Amino acid sequence: MKKQSTQKLVMTALFTALCTLATMLVQIPTPTKGYIHLGDAMVLLSGLCLGPVYGAIAGGFGSALADAFTGYLVPYAPATLLIKALAAGLVGIVARKLLKNKRIT
Repeated sequence: MKKQSTQKLVMTALFTALCTLATMLVQIPTPTKGYIHLGDAMVLLSGLCLGPVYGAIAGGFGSALADAFTGYLVPYAPATLLIKALAAGLVGIVARKLLKNKRIT
């Protein structure tokens, strides 16, 4: 059991870092003072690979860290944490339901 939880912790930290880097690496500005980035793909991938709980932790904190590092700490980071965590969590829940019914091959 200890090996399983250590592995989950390491994978969660890895996906947190990947979400942060994918968000910060390529940022295409939009007219709404936001930006388009690859971090959302990593958020959804973390929900798929880690499940709803650990995926929500990795996606939420990874995106919030990217906001903090790029200067959007005060206005956006708390909302980003909640929104991205919910997105990754919902993807994890839906994937588990579909895998349970074996709709995904």
